[in-house]
Amino acid sequence: MAKPQLRSAVLARAWQRIPGVAVLSSADGGPLTRTVKKIVDPLVVRTAARPRLGRPLLDEDAAAELTGLLLADAFRLQATAEWFTHLKRQRRALRITAGNVQDVCFPLAYELATGFGAPGPEAPETAAAALRDLHGEGGGAGVDELAGYLADPRVAADLTEELHRRWQAATPAPKHDDDALPIQQTTGGVVVPVSDSAGAHTTAADRPLADPAGKGVPQLAAFVETLSDSAWRALARSAAGHTLGLALRQPGGAAALERAVREISGLDTPDLGLQRGDHTAVPPLSRRDETTADLLERSVERRVRATLKRTPAEDRPPVAELVDDELGRVAAGFGLGLPALAGCFALGVVVAPALRPLDGAAPAAIPEFARRLNAQVAREGYVLHARRALAGDTPLTPRPDPNLVRELREFAKQFLGRLWIRLHGFDVRGDVPADAADVRDLVTGVVRSTSLDLRTKVRRALVARLPELEAAS
Repeated sequence: MAKPQLRSAVLARAWQRIPGVAVLSSADGGPLTRTVKKIVDPLVVRTAARPRLGRPLLDEDAAAELTGLLLADAFRLQATAEWFTHLKRQRRALRITAGNVQDVCFPLAYELATGFGAPGPEAPETAAAALRDLHGEGGGAGVDELAGYLADPRVAADLTEELHRRWQAATPAPKHDDDALPIQQTTGGVVVPVSDSAGAHTTAADRPLADPAGKGVPQLAAFVETLSDSAWRALARSAAGHTLGLALRQPGGAAALERAVREISGLDTPDLGLQRGDHTAVPPLSRRDETTADLLERSVERRVRATLKRTPAEDRPPVAELVDDELGRVAAGFGLGLPALAGCFALGVVVAPALRPLDGAAPAAIPEFARRLNAQVAREGYVLHARRALAGDTPLTPRPDPNLVRELREFAKQFLGRLWIRLHGFDVRGDVPADAADVRDLVTGVVRSTSLDLRTKVRRALVARLPELEAAS
């Protein structure tokens, strides 16, 4: 009979067979003590559920099982090491000092590796967002300066008046005809009227708003149908996105949006989290005055804070300029100043109702792009598991997690929230997708990001219940 082996020696031998994990390793090539404590034992081996693998001495079978678990997770451990490097860099950039960096970032790096795989081009932004979520919004110099600026009563009164003025100027008076609306653009927060076909300058308030349920958004419908470069160029140059966004501000705006979505995609529209009532209310200036977390009614302060957090300190304009820019953005349709980005968000609004992964495949009559996006999520293992659980076919049935089920049912709302945040970042930087492929990749990537986040939450829920599930199996 083989002699018992030291667990530490078994771990070291297995660890040395995994390339690319130097930042998680000690000088002798084995895992750091904190790597074992924060990653290997709780997340890879899960010693709480497999106590036999956590003993100081392991028999031959336990040693082989421990080695197999570690090597089976090699790819994710490599990705964890890469994510840890990004987290350390972003932690310094955000001036976060709370906690030991390994204690804080080792589990977070493993979580990112689980959700996203190896880091890609967006890794710095993703790592920074994860750290901000973990540590809270923080009190960086820019955020403190913004709070102080908005706390001045005279400044706040002037900005609120300006916000309402721009909002009213961008909202066309209701008029019953089928003319399309040439929406105003904004440059640096300054309203720029658009010339009509005769060359006379008019403001958006002087022109009629087409009912988006009628012929007001042909460019959007054409792009949803074809996803071609020519259709994208037409949509990007048009006011279709702004038209749809501004229509939401009119009484009955939610119903008008539902008609537009139904006409273009044939889908009924669930609650997408865009606004609280039947039309978009003027967002407040300050976060303390927010009465809803809905996407288009978030305060100006919250939006500027997001800009401050994603912009390096050395590249930030003065706070007053950022606020003025955001006032112009808030006044535009869907809160996005660049027409092409408003068009991208309008595309998201049209396809979002198809994202119902718990319902399985989307109806054949809806646009192919929307069907493809839903299929991308619906075939995920965790979605199939949730569907079986709800049907009573798994051990989860007696106690399905209501929060996870709710999030799956509200997938469209979560997708749109992430899409808007991504497009707001583009707007701040002045970036737009170059062609139809960029738009498809953007929307598809946001769907995947939303799905991976939910997958991670499901995995956590299952790990927490692992002893119970193993007993039931």
